[in-house]
Amino acid sequence: MRGSIPRETRIATVAYPLDREIEMGKQFSTQIELSLKLLDDRDITEYIAKVGDNIAKNSDLQMPVTFRLIDSDDVEALTLPGGYQYLSRGLLLELQSESELASVLARGIAHSQQSSKGQAA
Repeated sequence: MRGSIPRETRIATVAYPLDREIEMGKQFSTQIELSLKLLDDRDITEYIAKVGDNIAKNSDLQMPVTFRLIDSDDVEALTLPGGYQYLSRGLLLELQSESELASVLARGIAHSQQSSKGQAA
């Protein structure tokens, strides 16, 4: 269904070489972006990237992180392989502070870092 973010699904965690994981994430990201409407707001996207990049550079993550905004009222966050993170407009509207945003982003970064090591986050 277009516009609906997939619910969390547990799958077996498999460690892939970093370049393969990034390529997989890129492919999944393309599929997601064809099925969901993205929010095109450069200022908000840059702000989220600034907060997220600061967290990522202070973590053990060894890959770039890409942040995208989904134009949806659902309160959801989605992390794909290869450091791709999606946040919904509905989630952003629920957040009360930069600290809460940082918490959501840190969780996604932790998922990326753990999956790149073949561990469940």
